[in-house]
Amino acid sequence: MSNISFMNPIGRRKLLQAGLVVGAAQVASPFVLRARAADSVKIGLDNPLTGTYAAPGKNELIGCQLAVEQINAKGGILGRNVELVVEDSTSGDAGTAVQKARKLIDGDKVDFLLGNVNSALALAMAQVSNEKKILHIVPGGHTDAVTGSSCHWNVFRVCNTTQMEAAAVASALVKDYGKKFYYITPDYAFGHTLEAGMIKACAAFGGTRVGGDLAPLGTTDFSSYLIKAQAANPDVIVFLTQGDDMINALKQAVQFGLYVFSCCAILSQSDQLLGTLETYSCLSRRPAVSQTSLIQRASQLAALAMQRHDREHDPWITVPERRAPEGHLPEN
Repeated sequence: MSNISFMNPIGRRKLLQAGLVVGAAQVASPFVLRARAADSVKIGLDNPLTGTYAAPGKNELIGCQLAVEQINAKGGILGRNVELVVEDSTSGDAGTAVQKARKLIDGDKVDFLLGNVNSALALAMAQVSNEKKILHIVPGGHTDAVTGSSCHWNVFRVCNTTQMEAAAVASALVKDYGKKFYYITPDYAFGHTLEAGMIKACAAFGGTRVGGDLAPLGTTDFSSYLIKAQAANPDVIVFLTQGDDMINALKQAVQFGLYVFSCCAILSQSDQLLGTLETYSCLSRRPAVSQTSLIQRASQLAALAMQRHDREHDPWITVPERRAPEGHLPEN
């Protein structure tokens, strides 16, 4: 199939603006060359279906399946039926995620790539999608680098960043729970940037980090971390873990007598612990405001934080614009 030639390279901003103007069906057109109506548009989902993040991964799969059903009911994309091709990336094996991405692109000939819930896997997949010059949407990888320092011209994110999440909850945590924080953090890209964001955001309100631990993904025994956390005498122990790690950590925390429990909930992703809200858990022995009150306040702050983030951390300003290679857009 022949290349499409242009006088000037297409940048991320132009591509995004074009999509906003002509709609989702038309933004596909630079990436999916027009073909017979009988040919389907293939979307490849490379996401966790097993392991620690199986539940949020399956939630995103359900969302994708619903979207495909609705798109096809309205005539598909450019008159072509949409087909979802799914691969299990695992919850934490970057090598497997990359292998599955290559299979979807080279073997299944997908037109678009989706994934990953795990930020480190999303970054690894982005290297492949950029190499193959295919549109890549990251639905649940929150670490800032995805659309920041490691941004590629073909990679877009539809979820919030870790800095936004931290900014949304910091003031409520300091005001209602105390100023001394101990962090139990997943030891990979998402956890690292989320803890850094929390430290920075809480410091603006007088909050301090009195200690913390990095827990490997898939940890089942959090007792050693909880013993160290109690010894540090914080006002709050903040769990930045997710998925099965969060469930295991909270069960053990309750056994340690951390009986006042509240969730700082921001935006949608996982429904394991609190409805359909993504949760960061804070355990304390102090009397606290009601969980509902904190959730309402944090949700309001989330909207303000996203607006502020757009003004102060515009990726188009702080990161050089990523452009497609000179002279052409990708073939399929």
